[in-house]
Amino acid sequence: EQVTVVLDYGGYNPIRHNPPLHLNKKVLSILRSHYVGRLHRIYMVNAPWPMRALWKILEPFAGTETRRKLIFVADNSETKKRVFGDLIDPSQAPSWMLPNGKLSNDPIDLKRFLDDIPFDKPYTPAA
Repeated sequence: EQVTVVLDYGGYNPIRHNPPLHLNKKVLSILRSHYVGRLHRIYMVNAPWPMRALWKILEPFAGTETRRKLIFVADNSETKKRVFGDLIDPSQAPSWMLPNGKLSNDPIDLKRFLDDIPFDKPYTPAA
């Protein structure tokens, strides 16, 4: 099985929301050590320009497979429909991902998401 990751950077502020460098390194180390070959794609929605600029600098040095896996998605309804329209049903998507998405945009209960939901099951907001 492979994993697809969608990261929404809407409202991201690099000064207020930037995790420590050691945490980023630890996450990458865990992914490399325990999830080799499991990553299908990473979609980065509304990524800030410094992140896109850094990727443009590093992209030529990344392998073909890595370049294929990382996709930046602009904050544009038509682009989101084109990228996500065939991947996810609107009933399973929030509106920041698909303009006609039906899932709530409420914040995720991280404790429940990380501790209670099995890795192979979808997260659904508690009723």
